[in-house]
Amino acid sequence: MYEPAKLKEAWYFLSEMHAKHDDPNAFVYLLSAFLSSARSVAQYACKEAEGQADSQAWYESQIEKEAHPNIALFKDQRDVNIHVSPVAPTKILNITVATTLHLSGSVDYRVSFVDGDGNPVTIASPRPEPAQPKPESDTSSTTDVRYEFDERPNENILDLCEAYLKELEALVQDGQSKGFLTL
Repeated sequence: MYEPAKLKEAWYFLSEMHAKHDDPNAFVYLLSAFLSSARSVAQYACKEAEGQADSQAWYESQIEKEAHPNIALFKDQRDVNIHVSPVAPTKILNITVATTLHLSGSVDYRVSFVDGDGNPVTIASPRPEPAQPKPESDTSSTTDVRYEFDERPNENILDLCEAYLKELEALVQDGQSKGFLTL
């Protein structure tokens, strides 16, 4: 009944997380709101299906950790965020700097030779050419920001959130098709 509204709310917070991923404070606030709204989808489904034959077995199969690891992960993250401490994802920065390097220089050398009679002959190098003006440096840099949960290192939270919402959408569709949830 209320599941579609909470899904829309969670998708909204995810889109805002994408837009504000460079602002760590905004990202964490939005993640907290996302965790609550997305978790509500499964909670509303559980409450709506309550009392119907086989509804508890259906619900348990939908939130089983092995079959739906993202639902389990985000349930735990939401519970910690609400009951233990605010969510604190790890921020990963990848900074790339590229620059063009220009090298120039000269060498002064002397070579000593001897003529046929054994007398030394000295040949000096030509005077070095004046230094050429340095070309302008071509430098660019990029910064990529992403966030991870300690429990799922090397996985971008934004990707996990999207996968989680897709699992919740599948839960709602399955519940509707089996008559546990209203359309």
